[in-house]
Amino acid sequence: MPQNNLKLNEEIHNPKLRELFDRRAAISPDGKNIPDKKAYGDVMNELADELVMRAELLVPVSLSKEPESRENGELFVSEKSNVSFMMLLSGKEHFIPVFTDTEDFKKWKNPETTPYTVSMDFDSIASIIEGIGNCSGIALNPFSDNMVITRPLLLKWYEHKQIMTQGHANHVINSDTPVEVFVPSPYPMELSNKLCDTARQNHNVSRIWLRGIKLNGENGYLLVVDFKGDRQKLFTAFGECAKPFLGARALHIIALDDGFGKTAVENAMPIYSKE
Repeated sequence: MPQNNLKLNEEIHNPKLRELFDRRAAISPDGKNIPDKKAYGDVMNELADELVMRAELLVPVSLSKEPESRENGELFVSEKSNVSFMMLLSGKEHFIPVFTDTEDFKKWKNPETTPYTVSMDFDSIASIIEGIGNCSGIALNPFSDNMVITRPLLLKWYEHKQIMTQGHANHVINSDTPVEVFVPSPYPMELSNKLCDTARQNHNVSRIWLRGIKLNGENGYLLVVDFKGDRQKLFTAFGECAKPFLGARALHIIALDDGFGKTAVENAMPIYSKE
């Protein structure tokens, strides 16, 4: 993918993550024999929170063209160069290696072919993995701490963060995504009414559909929106109004024009129509 002006080989340091990894290793060096499960669980929860909510991380990449250099010596991706994310093979599974800091990246096993790195937050990494069907997750500090975060767990954290911060979760639903759409039962009438109220207040919304969805094995609600204008602003408004009525379920919002949108509402009546 083209990534013009993307900076390369930035110095990244995450002292909080390093402290948490050291605490994790002190409790259980191999992560299997865990004498104090509560303490280990607390550390893992803190580690996940820091990783998902605040950390900048280093991701190795390869480039189709050599990088360019600014006067201050900073490297960046040249125009029309493509960025490819490197993979580590474990059995039949592929993992993207991710590093918490420059020091850990220097442990790269083959110094003769040391790749470039780009700095990315958790959301960027998760969205990339969501779009790569054959990626099994990430290997965090693979040459030291070697914490593997599988694709299902990583995407679950990503979804949870989106719901916390935006009120809804965005998803790329591909043809190979395990998904089932159905009429929710019992029907969430209060949720439906609130979504219709929000649609009426926005003149850019033509129609909306509310469906049940089973995505990656978990039941939730699916809102399909026929609209024009600012996608993010509109979807956030729907997510915010829906929060009090979701219970333990997630609300997934997609546009009618998305690849999956028309399929999801085939033979279904909209719950709101401006016409």
